[in-house]
Amino acid sequence: MFMFQCDRCNKRRAYWENGKEWEHKPNLCSKCNAEMQYTSSRKGEVITTIYSCPKCGNKETDVFDMTVKEKPIDPNFEMNRKKYCLSDKEGLEYISQKEGMKEIERMMDDVKERKQNKALYDAIAKIKKLTIFELQKLLDPILEKAGYVKLEFEKPDLQKDVMLGFGLQDSKSGRSEWDSVHELQKLFKKALEGTNWRLMSDGVRYRLGFLQGRLKGVEAEEDLRKLVENDLKKRDNKLSHSSK
Repeated sequence: MFMFQCDRCNKRRAYWENGKEWEHKPNLCSKCNAEMQYTSSRKGEVITTIYSCPKCGNKETDVFDMTVKEKPIDPNFEMNRKKYCLSDKEGLEYISQKEGMKEIERMMDDVKERKQNKALYDAIAKIKKLTIFELQKLLDPILEKAGYVKLEFEKPDLQKDVMLGFGLQDSKSGRSEWDSVHELQKLFKKALEGTNWRLMSDGVRYRLGFLQGRLKGVEAEEDLRKLVENDLKKRDNKLSHSSK
């Protein structure tokens, strides 16, 4: 509780640590339930408060002793501390052992989880982690064969994942905007299967034969796992719809 006092009028207010103001609750008479009046006096470290009821005359006295009382010294303190407490060296060794056991448990859980999801981790291990140079080397011949030329990448945005904007031109005459965009998306989807790169969900934009979009590359195992899980989910959904 925080207490405040005005320097001018000496009025006091108190607040709990959560900001709520302390509210004074009246002291009610135990006989007639009327609000009692009180007077306080102090003698040394003892404060005596006398409550009197203006309605029925009932009186009650409350004595508060603020004297600091020394606690008795336990004669067995040192003996019990040696018996039940660890020394600094023993305590550090105990903490180190507990952390070691936790690490072993985490490793065993990880091994167990990998065994249970062997197919998933095998798929992650097979993913080709392509650099930006290797990515362009993969895409150039595929895109040029389909009539998309002059693939250029923007400066990569290096966050948790790598965001890579790209631009290229459609060299195939007579191809409509809709066909150009959707054929390019299919090419990217097929070409990037089995790699750590994907076409981002914001799609491809088209203006007068010039197409723009963004690719996303991941490298951490956790992100590669999400990539594989997402691909497997899409595949399962596709198989489910086809079977219907």
